[in-house]
This record gives sequence, structure tokens and C-alpha cells, in this order.
Amino acid sequence: MRQTGIVSELYSGEKKQAVSALYGIKDAENERQITLKNKALDAWQKAQTTEGLCFKFKANIIVQGLDFTYLTTGKILRVGEMKLEISSVKKCCYGNACPTFHLAQACPIPANCRFAKALTTGSVYLGDKIQQDG
Repeated sequence: MRQTGIVSELYSGEKKQAVSALYGIKDAENERQITLKNKALDAWQKAQTTEGLCFKFKANIIVQGLDFTYLTTGKILRVGEMKLEISSVKKCCYGNACPTFHLAQACPIPANCRFAKALTTGSVYLGDKIQQDG
């Protein structure tokens, strides 16, 4: 399924700015991941009165208009000047250690976050188009 969305918000460190290709380049020890979060999840988090452990998690790119159900491992996204590959489809849950775990509702965080690696260099800016290939 081919989908199109937009970059709704960006975080790089503590300031909103462009996400550069540095996030996907391997160094001697590890590969930094670019994190994506669904805009609806971001709104849900802001509306909660009890914060879970994952609430401190800041995504590099907040996405509007894509159904994360179809963003499976290996899928390719074109985001701004970059090409990304989805490398992980779920954020780990902290279970019993999380204050929201004991609430009578399912936590949408694990299903609405994705991790990706950069396949090409470039930058991503607020309002850039996101397109899922294939």
C-alpha cells in the first residue's frame, strides 16, 4: 500500500529543527536510529493526566497522515531529502514499572512509534512530504 503524509513536527535534541542525515550514519560502535511517532499519538499523550515512562520519549519526526499499521520492518519512506528504511516497528513497553500500565486502557505508544535508519543523506524539514514506497 502506498501512503503519503507530512512532517508535522521535528525534534533534534532539545530544539525543534531539521533532522540531518547524521542520524543514520554508522560510527564505530552503533547506528543511530531516526524515531517516528504518529501525530494522533502525540495528541493522546498531551491529553493524559498520568504520564507513563515513555512520555519522556521524543521522536525526531512526528508524522501526520500515515497509517502506522502499514509501516512494517523493511518498508522504505521518502521524507524530505532523505530515504529511510523502517528498522523496528514497536517501542518497548516498561510493563509493571509504568504508572499507566495499571490503567484500564491499552497503551497506544508501542504500536504508534517506528524506528528507521537513513539510506541516503539529506535533511528533513517541517511540512516535508512523506511517501511510503510500495
